[in-house]
Formats: sequence, structure tokens, C-alpha cells
Amino acid sequence: MEFTAQMLFEITIGLMNDQKSNSSGYSEYFLPILNTVLSECLPHENALRQRDGMEELPQAPYIKSMSEEVPYHEELVRNILPYGIGMFLFLGDDENVRATFFSSKYEENKTRYTAVIYVETEDIY
Repeated sequence: MEFTAQMLFEITIGLMNDQKSNSSGYSEYFLPILNTVLSECLPHENALRQRDGMEELPQAPYIKSMSEEVPYHEELVRNILPYGIGMFLFLGDDENVRATFFSSKYEENKTRYTAVIYVETEDIY
């Protein structure tokens, strides 16, 4: 499934337990935060790309509009990016307890959903 920035915004707002009607204040900050989190998660995306035999991205995409596609794997878009974005949004609102929870989920899910790449090793003993 392809996700747009708008779809990711809606997922994030839902996880934050906020209503769409109350989320307009977050939309101003969403794209800059999204681009920061995309950059942070580039190694995780490239591990998934390597696992799937896809070409790795030399740099993180820069999303300029809410209608633009987020070209990352679904497991990152649904399980990692919303928590990273939500963490930064909560920090901006001085919601430190909620930001800490989102930070924990962000780090936990980066570990959980990142592909493990196995490589051949040589026994030198």
C-alpha cells in the first residue's frame, strides 16, 4: 500500500488520541518533523530495501506536500514514523510524559521492524 503524507498525518493524530478537527495546529509542524524522522529512519528503510533486493536510497526523501507519497516500506510508515512524529509534536506541546511514551515506542519499533541482514562469515580459527 502506498501512503501519502496526509495518510501518515491521520495515523499519527489517531495514535495521539486527537481529533482531526483539533489537529490543525499540528499540521503546520508536520512536514518539517516528517522530514526529520525520514532522515533518522533512512538506515532502517535501506535495511528493508536490502532485504527485499531493492536499490537503497542514497539520501532520505524530502516531502514537500501532504499529497506526496512517502516512499518507505509499509512497516516503517505504519509502525515507526507515527511514533517519531508524535514524539516531536508532543514535545512541542510540552507534553513530556506522552512524548516519553512515544519516544519509547519509536525506539522499540525501530528495533522490532528493522530487517536483519545476514552475511557470510569466514571462520579463521
